[in-house]
Amino acid sequence: YLDEVFAMETDVARSAADRLGARVSLPEQLAIEERPTKDLFAYELYIRAFPLIEESVSYGLSSETNLFKAVELLNQAIARDPGFLLAYCQLARAHDGIYLTGLDRTASRLESAKSAIDAALRLKPDSGDAHLALALHYYFGYLDYERARQELAIARRTMPNNAHLFELSGYIDRRQERWDDAVRNLERAATFDPPKIQRQRRI
Repeated sequence: YLDEVFAMETDVARSAADRLGARVSLPEQLAIEERPTKDLFAYELYIRAFPLIEESVSYGLSSETNLFKAVELLNQAIARDPGFLLAYCQLARAHDGIYLTGLDRTASRLESAKSAIDAALRLKPDSGDAHLALALHYYFGYLDYERARQELAIARRTMPNNAHLFELSGYIDRRQERWDDAVRNLERAATFDPPKIQRQRRI
């Protein structure tokens, strides 16, 4: 069953790339075909956590408990599969979201996010997802735009068509008053993920 789920997701990702006319790099092709976990229940926990984070961090629509629930779900997923790299990346995002939204603005919360990112990087040092998570961490936690840009540059090597890369670049540009660059990057993000053009992110 899990193979069928991942095969369906692979087909969707390929169709989306074809529809957008995007040139899929070899690292991206390998990432599309890679199975993130062999544990079905761990994947189900991850899928349940993802919208809780997206709604809370991107839209600001959910209750305060959702990010904490996402942390709980992702910790369960990682306990079942300690090699589940994407779960570590989303766990870091949840912790950073808790810090960003003011639910817990403590150093220990940022340390929890960094610990999850470090675990992901130990699994795969060149992972674009892990370096994107680190870029978000520097941005959300420290407003360290230059270090965030450095991590985005590393992430772009393996996933140059990722909408989140252009989106975060655009928000950094905006904060640094690089208006033309901000518009260009956010338009690129919308090209690769059209619904983003309607989002109002709290970053």
